Amino acid sequence: MAITSKASITDKVFIEQIILLYINPPGRTLVHFLPALMIYWLVRDYTNEIIALTWLGALLVITALRFVDISIIRKKLHTITDYRSLGKKFALGCALLGTAYGVGLFLFLPLLPHLNQITIIGVVITVIPVALVSFSTDKLSFLLYFLPALGLPIFQCLLQGDLFHLYIAIFGIVYLYVIITLFDWHYDVLSEAINLRLTNHELVISLTNSNRQMEAVNKRLEAISTVDSLTNLANRRYFDDALQRELLRAQRNKMPISLILLDIDFFKQYNDEYGHVAGDNCLRLISTVLQENVKRPGDMAARYGGEEFCIIMPETDQKGVVNLAEQLKVEVESLKIPHAKSMIATHVTISMGTATTIPGLQMTTNMLINAADKALYTAKKDGRNRIRSSNITSA
Repeated sequence: MAITSKASITDKVFIEQIILLYINPPGRTLVHFLPALMIYWLVRDYTNEIIALTWLGALLVITALRFVDISIIRKKLHTITDYRSLGKKFALGCALLGTAYGVGLFLFLPLLPHLNQITIIGVVITVIPVALVSFSTDKLSFLLYFLPALGLPIFQCLLQGDLFHLYIAIFGIVYLYVIITLFDWHYDVLSEAINLRLTNHELVISLTNSNRQMEAVNKRLEAISTVDSLTNLANRRYFDDALQRELLRAQRNKMPISLILLDIDFFKQYNDEYGHVAGDNCLRLISTVLQENVKRPGDMAARYGGEEFCIIMPETDQKGVVNLAEQLKVEVESLKIPHAKSMIATHVTISMGTATTIPGLQMTTNMLINAADKALYTAKKDGRNRIRSSNITSA
């Protein structure tokens, strides 16, 4: 399924759901290493060592292959056209993972003491809610993982026929029903949210061409929210409020405050070359880099407008803000997002301007923003894909 301007809302919702599967950090897949090792440790003394190691190796290989595949796909999401095949590929990985868990439990449970059986089932039902979040935008992937992972051990318990295993099977069936019900609710809420966002987006595009009043309404609606719907970062309105608040706190405490303004180099040319949907995906990837690296309490990343982002860093001197900027520059370059129309590289790059001050009573947010903006302008003037800094004297 290719992304086109004539694609139906249903198709676009599906594409968004598949993108969300891959936009999550691929490191989440490696969480399966821990439960796999725990299960192996619980069964190794009660079953054939070769069988246990073969099962462990298979599960770890499946997990590692999913990690590599998701990492590769995540970096080229903006060039993908066949999202339906991509969704089937993701679902296949989930099915293999869930089957590996289920087959292991089916084979091992009859050989283990009751305490070990309960512990292993506890490990599995602890891992499953993580899948509910990770696979929340694709029902097929979740069911192909969840049903074999829990269904096979439930079937094994029913085969045992004794009261102990009957209780476990009944608990498993109830748990199965509860988790599927919760997933269906979560899936419907997310699908409806995506649907509403896309419907609103198309409505705005169609009406603004003939009605200027709708443009004003849309701006007021955007101002109501504190989160940018495309990137899930704070929006401009929230950024303005947060910067004012942090500046006042820095003035009271006589502590430094720093600001980064970040701009994607030659982004207009990127949109012209690859299209606006690919441009949106590029913005999502850049915002993910910001979310993964801006982690300190009090620090805040926001979408400033268009292809510009900003980061507020309270209690941070010039060295600290430049260190983060260098880290962001390296992380964005490591994505290797192709950019055939860039005049400085073959992939997407960013330019940044930073400003730092220990603000006096006369310092304003506009002064800090202007200083960072001038530094950003200098970075562009000096060739882009670089960082320039400004240290403002207290005012």
